[in-house]
This record gives sequence, C-alpha cells and structure tokens, in this order.
Amino acid sequence: MNTFLGWFAFALLMAIITDGELFERIWNRKAVIAMRFSTQSEKVYRPKRPTECDFLTAPLGIKHCSYEAFITTDPNDEKTVYVNWIRKD
Repeated sequence: MNTFLGWFAFALLMAIITDGELFERIWNRKAVIAMRFSTQSEKVYRPKRPTECDFLTAPLGIKHCSYEAFITTDPNDEKTVYVNWIRKD
C-alpha cells in the first residue's frame, strides 16, 4: 500500500510541476497522432518539441511559457500530417 501511495504522490507532483505538459507530450507522440488521423507513422512529420520552456532546462524553474502542437494535414494528401510547435507565453 505504501508503494502505491508513493507512486501516486510522485505522479501528482509531476503533474503539478509540468503543468499538464506530461499528458500533452504523450498525446502528441508520433504514433498517437498517426492513430488519431488514421495514417501511418511514416506520414507524420513531427520535429522535436523545443525544450527552452521546460522546468528542468537552465535556469531551473517555471519559465511561464510553453509550446503547443499545431497539427495540419497536407491539402493534396490528407494522410500526410505535419506538426509544428507554437510558443505560448
């Protein structure tokens, strides 16, 4: 029981520190985007998410900014998906 409470407390702490970005990172993975758009992973073009707003990037701490995924499809081929990152201050 103590192990479960420890993991739960750790997960809660991570959710608070990352301000919900942990869920967004999972939701915007290449494989998940491919499933959402019913396409193959090879047709999803997703650059790495910028890290300059992350809590653990120097200087350590909350930076009051984040990046949001902006997802578009190719107008000529709806099975090709592009992900761009937009900075939110």
